[in-house]
Amino acid sequence: MINVNYPSVSTALAIGGVELPNRIVFPAWQVNYANTDGTVSDKLTDFYTAIADGGCRLIFTGAATVSLDTVAFDRVMRIDYDECVPGLTKLFSAISSRGSVPGSQIVHYGRQKIGYNIGIRDTA
Repeated sequence: MINVNYPSVSTALAIGGVELPNRIVFPAWQVNYANTDGTVSDKLTDFYTAIADGGCRLIFTGAATVSLDTVAFDRVMRIDYDECVPGLTKLFSAISSRGSVPGSQIVHYGRQKIGYNIGIRDTA
């Protein structure tokens, strides 16, 4: 459906080798819906698949921490250990199966981390 006020929003866009059917983008947004161990939860998957079902075709997941010593929230998504892979695969596959392109914002929270609460020394 073409929006008469904003026709370019509904037109396809190629970025590199990736073709997007429209130009609607969901930016990285930290929702803290991951499991407490940082793995992808059903709630997190449901959140992003609902956005894809709504027609958004480029979806960036919220911050995904790259190491345990930089976790800043208790339900932040993590990508720093092997147990994260199955949930991430399921999440990205679910987004892709709806015709959307997934992406992820990676983050290192530096001194804003909560490591001091769990006995991890500052690294930043």
